[in-house]
Amino acid sequence: IESMQSGDYEGALAAFDGALACCTGKITDLEIDICYYKAAAQYAAQDTAGALETYNAMIDYDRKNANAYYLRGCLKNLAAYDLAEDGTAYLNDAFSIKGNDAESLAYRGEIYYLLGQYDNAIKELTSAIDAGSAAANLTLAQVYEAQQDTANASYTGAAAPFGPGICPRCGSRL
Repeated sequence: IESMQSGDYEGALAAFDGALACCTGKITDLEIDICYYKAAAQYAAQDTAGALETYNAMIDYDRKNANAYYLRGCLKNLAAYDLAEDGTAYLNDAFSIKGNDAESLAYRGEIYYLLGQYDNAIKELTSAIDAGSAAANLTLAQVYEAQQDTANASYTGAAAPFGPGICPRCGSRL
């Protein structure tokens, strides 16, 4: 996660792959979370095909994973139609997500982040974290980074889903 925050997406991918390699046996929420972070790093590294492959693997594992379907669909639409401008309309349509549960707040916060509406993103993501969303921590750190807020860009809560940056199963640094 530290590598992602510093823009070292290749380093982040190596860390995520290493963490996944040492996690054997039953697939838990930890492995799923690592896959989400891996796909985000792949996309940030301009490897849309790799991110799509990661989301496909997540869907193959759990056909009811609506979040993986949603994110894969977003990437496919952006990639297939080069929706740099039209993508904004699709993101605005996503505001139909209703509810004040942690997941809905996190989704809306991510959409605000993607639209560059950072104040709204911070509000939604902070509420999502307060409601129990650990994943919203990373997006909040990305918002701070986009604002060039170095004091908050290294937001330590971004590593919350993994603990202190160490894979609890094998001890590799994330």
